[in-house]
Amino acid sequence: MNLNSLNEQQRDAVETIHGPVLILAGAGTGKTMVITYRIAHLMNMGIPATSILAVTFTNKAAHEMQERVSTLVSKRQAKELTVSTFHSFGLRMLAKYGALLGYSEGFSLIDYGDQIGIIKEAMSRLSYLDEGGLDAAGCLALLSRAKNRYETPDDLKKSESVDDQKIGNIYEVYQDYLQAINVMDFDDLIMLTVQLFEQFPNVLQTVRERYKFLMVDEFQDTNYIQMKMIRQLCGKSPNICSVGDDDQSIYSWRGAEIANILNFDKEYDGCKVIKLEQNYRCTNNILHCANKVISINSARHVKNLWSDNGEGELVRILRNETAEKEAQSIAEVIYDRVVSGENKFGDFAVLYRSNKQSRIVEEKLRALKVKYHVIGDKSFYERREIRDALAYLNAVYNRHHNLSLLRIMDVPPRGIGPKTIKAIRSMADSENISVSDVLDDEGMIDSLGAAQAKALKAFNEKITKYRKVFEEPGNLYDKVKAFLTAMDYLEGLGRMYKPRSDAEARYQNVEELLTAIDTIEKRNEGRYSLGDYLQTVSLAEEYSKKKNEKEEDRDSVTLLTVHASKGLEFPYVFIIGLEQNLFPHERSLKERALAEERRLFYVALTRAKKDLVLSWCHSRKIRQEQLIRKKSQFLFELPEEFSKDVDKTELIHRVAREDIGDMLRNLRDKM
Repeated sequence: MNLNSLNEQQRDAVETIHGPVLILAGAGTGKTMVITYRIAHLMNMGIPATSILAVTFTNKAAHEMQERVSTLVSKRQAKELTVSTFHSFGLRMLAKYGALLGYSEGFSLIDYGDQIGIIKEAMSRLSYLDEGGLDAAGCLALLSRAKNRYETPDDLKKSESVDDQKIGNIYEVYQDYLQAINVMDFDDLIMLTVQLFEQFPNVLQTVRERYKFLMVDEFQDTNYIQMKMIRQLCGKSPNICSVGDDDQSIYSWRGAEIANILNFDKEYDGCKVIKLEQNYRCTNNILHCANKVISINSARHVKNLWSDNGEGELVRILRNETAEKEAQSIAEVIYDRVVSGENKFGDFAVLYRSNKQSRIVEEKLRALKVKYHVIGDKSFYERREIRDALAYLNAVYNRHHNLSLLRIMDVPPRGIGPKTIKAIRSMADSENISVSDVLDDEGMIDSLGAAQAKALKAFNEKITKYRKVFEEPGNLYDKVKAFLTAMDYLEGLGRMYKPRSDAEARYQNVEELLTAIDTIEKRNEGRYSLGDYLQTVSLAEEYSKKKNEKEEDRDSVTLLTVHASKGLEFPYVFIIGLEQNLFPHERSLKERALAEERRLFYVALTRAKKDLVLSWCHSRKIRQEQLIRKKSQFLFELPEEFSKDVDKTELIHRVAREDIGDMLRNLRDKM
């Protein structure tokens, strides 16, 4: 193995093998290569592969790490190496020692659906089902949070909060039931492993004697209980190497604690800190901007990224009048670059703070036949809350749309339940009639039980009422919003989804759907019906389906949230919606989480290899109002000498504007 390909800091990180080491790996500085070379170097120095434990966060990352190490050492050594996620390591420990905690050999992992069922059973046993404010999905999210904080049922039951006490009671019943049927949930894999090490020191000592060298990747993403496990494994004389970047700590909402990496060198005496600052991805103008922005955060390990890739283009700041014009500009720039032969579709990425922002970009790209794919989330029209909303609209528009009616019948939960829905479907099939016909037949409905019949009649009454409302022309947006409100769908999102941030994001997506209806209706001067809209959506979905079926569509524009972009890179990046209360997000301003929001912006900036365009809008439609927007404070934090304001014509410089029609036709011919 030749270490000459490494720079000075990388080589230092690889060759420092004893004692605690903190490798601060800035964006694009070759972190994965350093980790794999360090593992291989440990083996070349005579340390057995069986003594090395490398832990990361995803199976994909663990597999990639193992594969890359296998190219540097013998197959036997690579096979003996333990590379795993925190959860798979916990599973390995519990499979061997779980009996000490009362689990029989061959325990299994429970799936989400069964978890929800057990939570509901626990709530029923405790007489919580009829109380407002508690639902099974929300309870499960709170139990997961408690386990990741290593809190027991008793800890919660001792709380002064009545809600915490209730969750503690549910937690106790839930956990007892899991153990009784010899199953664990995903969070148990770490929590019970920590409990095992705590209660049985001899087991912990055995594990420590085996794994004398520990490496932890993405250390900035560790939460409370993962850090507790790390401390247990290390002991007092640790050979631990933590690798990460506090400037890319963006997952506090998932429980990650940035303090773990900020305090690591203080927690372990004699810790050696090595900074990887040479960036192999970006041009220097991009790095100058990223360095300046992130330097405003005070709680961080100071780093200054630089590159041998040249200065490159200045970072461009694009002002648009509206979000629609923003998306149109991006589509036209991509056309320009592809037709001119300067770029391929796959060179481009569009990053946004919130999923709802993809809708208008998707619309403009589709209109111009630009190939794209959405990662980190589904395409806008494939998201569950959007499909539910569209099912409502299909059900009210077409009384024979059985699938839509069955889908929305208990969404949000209204006391109907899956057994009743199954019975209604069977009635419709056996009588060869529609689901609407079953709902209209009081005799059939009454046979299902008094409570179910009452809920079904109330549901059908509202659907029937709004079928007549939608027959009248005009005011489509008002009618759709009134309908979804009357069906308790909008309000119900808060009950269906937990935590609150998830519910808010889904509500915003449905609001974006309403915005699309409002925009299209106004564009058609009010002459636009529900049938017209559903036809438009169907065509969009068909396009998306065909697009995904094509192998060549891998060369396509990437749409993704900034959170989903971490670890990725693209030659040409657009970051859109850089407005105050959108990026930074309004929630971060309210919750004093601006430092993490700035780290998120830093991650976005450092995804671009060559070209970076930062876009914002003078006005944006929010909740059906066209509101004046303020430029993101992050744009004011950029150094003026490395960035500049531009308009669209400066970005579309290869093709004259009057030739845009010919350009688009040429592009379609190519496709």
